Amino acid sequence: MHPIRLATLALISACPLALGGVSWTEVFTTDFDSGMPGEVSGPASINPVPGALVGLGNGAGPFSGDLLWNSAIGNPAPATVLTISNLPTHDALSLSFLMVFIDSWDSTNGSVTPDYFNIAVDGTTVFQTTSNNATGSVVYEGDLLYSGHAGWGGSWIDKAFDMTGDPGLTEIAHTADSVTIEFFASGGGWQGAGDESWAIDNLSLSVRIPAPSVLACGVIGLTAARRRRD
Repeated sequence: MHPIRLATLALISACPLALGGVSWTEVFTTDFDSGMPGEVSGPASINPVPGALVGLGNGAGPFSGDLLWNSAIGNPAPATVLTISNLPTHDALSLSFLMVFIDSWDSTNGSVTPDYFNIAVDGTTVFQTTSNNATGSVVYEGDLLYSGHAGWGGSWIDKAFDMTGDPGLTEIAHTADSVTIEFFASGGGWQGAGDESWAIDNLSLSVRIPAPSVLACGVIGLTAARRRRD
């Protein structure tokens, strides 16, 4: 067979991923039903999912069992931290989870504002949003699952969302072999404690595994061709 054709065949067989594209691998997942995972730290507690939320959910799966609840005070408030080590070679991260804005979130409009929910990856904030529970209006433009009093303190409206697929939480550039992800509230109006808080359920982290580069595959293919020709 002609050496060029042989090299081409070797290239295809040695590098199928280059033709098939990238892949995503889940490296962490928890529904908090077995308690606080060892990879999670910071000021948070495990609490039962309120009955009003049970069964609600889309991409991240439904609320059930228990969830993680953070009511820390401060600006910024102390974070709940997810730390994952020994990641496979990757070039991006994606997060998926269910989110509840609890009690008197005031968005950026009102007498005690702003209130923000933030996510930082290795110390850099990559996501920030808010909600307006006091007036019943929705500020975060995500997949709204519930708006009503779910059972936390007072008579405030609580809002639950499925954050799966949010552009700010998908394809976050990252290549290090470990990652620290912080979930925290902030803002001059943030009060925390019994006034406003947040909760998450069905948290998962995936990494994007890149395909071998065309150049690298070419080297592999040509090497295989030379060996066969010799």
